[in-house]
Amino acid sequence: MSMRLRDRDYIVGAEGIIFRVLGYFHPPDGYICEPEYAPKKIFTSKNPRAPRGYPEISYFKFYGDEGLRFVEENYPSYRLYVKPLKTYLVGVPNNLIAAVRKPQDRLAKIIEEGYRDKLLEDTLDIVEIVCENAELNLSNLGVFGSILHGFHNPFLSDIDLIVYGSKNIVKLMECLSELYSRRDSPLRNEYDSPMEKTRWIFRNYSFKEYIFHERRKMIYAKYWDGGRWVKVEFEPVRDYDEYHDEYIDVNSIDKIGWVKLESIIVDDSGVYFMPATYGVEVTKLISGPKEALEASKIISYIDEFRIQAWRDEEVYVEGMLERVVRNDKVEYQISITYCDRYGDQVLKLKNISG
Repeated sequence: MSMRLRDRDYIVGAEGIIFRVLGYFHPPDGYICEPEYAPKKIFTSKNPRAPRGYPEISYFKFYGDEGLRFVEENYPSYRLYVKPLKTYLVGVPNNLIAAVRKPQDRLAKIIEEGYRDKLLEDTLDIVEIVCENAELNLSNLGVFGSILHGFHNPFLSDIDLIVYGSKNIVKLMECLSELYSRRDSPLRNEYDSPMEKTRWIFRNYSFKEYIFHERRKMIYAKYWDGGRWVKVEFEPVRDYDEYHDEYIDVNSIDKIGWVKLESIIVDDSGVYFMPATYGVEVTKLISGPKEALEASKIISYIDEFRIQAWRDEEVYVEGMLERVVRNDKVEYQISITYCDRYGDQVLKLKNISG
């Protein structure tokens, strides 16, 4: 590859479509991506949350699978053949990359710039708070979302921050837990406030269970800036020395069948990231192929099922059992991802207190 991109780096295509790089598993001729924004000259949306740009709208954000469908139907050149999966996925070939945007670079530029609007000032205030209290360096952080791309609304947009590295995200979560408990702190846990239930599509995961899990993740906050509560997200991303692209190590990934099972978490070092990975030991197979008893990993590409459980906790899982053939071994994993049975999937604590 001509460059090394990782999760939450962004690629701009020739038409102005902005793609988010997904994870750390990519073929050599490009990057598997999710389309996040498109310029208004090629795409518009009636979703009231979709417009981006201030004072004039310049982009619209995709929601759900809207971006994938839009690109597949209108720009089929943005796809890559993923040999282990024996299929094509939406992505950006190396020869169609018009520009790259990195969260760390944008944060550094905001700090260097003289003029800052209210939202950018709030962003730097939060960066200062977490650097001081979690003992982080500026190089450990970045910004994504509309601030990264320069089309945020200073009075309405959220603040999206990235924290790089496993050790740093653990320090941050401990810091946020302490800050949320302090009466004088401008940061609060977003899920400590009553949440209005919107459209809910997970059939085996109640909204109440969702709130319980989201609250304890700590990475979703709100910040009082003196005039409004600003939503803040802290997104974990691996440091460069914490991964290598496993694409060349994997020969094939085959679907075996749908499983329901219980397991215990034996390795939680990868639960923060996208995709989230959980080392597991299966304790009870409720239904599905018997090979599921050999599963050693749960892998989730869905945000709702990231940071769901910690080492030694017991979980209930529904998803697709996959056989992964590597160069040196064969292993089984349960995959939670975008599929026909999206709403049936779940990864949650077996027993929830409170």
